[in-house]
Amino acid sequence: MNHIKIIALVISILTVFNCSKNDDNDSVAIPPELTIQEKIAYRWNLYTVEDPESGIQMPLTTCEKRTFYQFSLNGEAQVELFNEDDLDNCISDGLINGTYQIIERDGDYGVIITVDSGEETSKIISLTDTELILEQQGFGIRHLIFTRL
Repeated sequence: MNHIKIIALVISILTVFNCSKNDDNDSVAIPPELTIQEKIAYRWNLYTVEDPESGIQMPLTTCEKRTFYQFSLNGEAQVELFNEDDLDNCISDGLINGTYQIIERDGDYGVIITVDSGEETSKIISLTDTELILEQQGFGIRHLIFTRL
């Protein structure tokens, strides 16, 4: 009879410990993949400009590196370009406010920035947590390489 009581006690203890284990805690939650708009929604500071044909990067002055593009989750964009005048003073071309939208063509993404003076379309070459590379056309093709601080 004592053996039956001991066996019943052991089974009860094992049942309690097995039931208290939560298998859900063993799994690791995988965060959802961010959308392109969520990845780009930051302030991006110009780091360098590259000729994609030759791979040569044009040296930028400290002043020119103050140039930034800022994208918000709500579709607003700000751009401020900096250049040096003839006396080497760093001059802003002014803060430009506008909107942007992400576009997709044949599996490639791009961004259209719209301001009062018109639109600028750039192809997104690369977008990581710390770097954004935009391809622009105008006076030839160039890659604008931005960093996020």
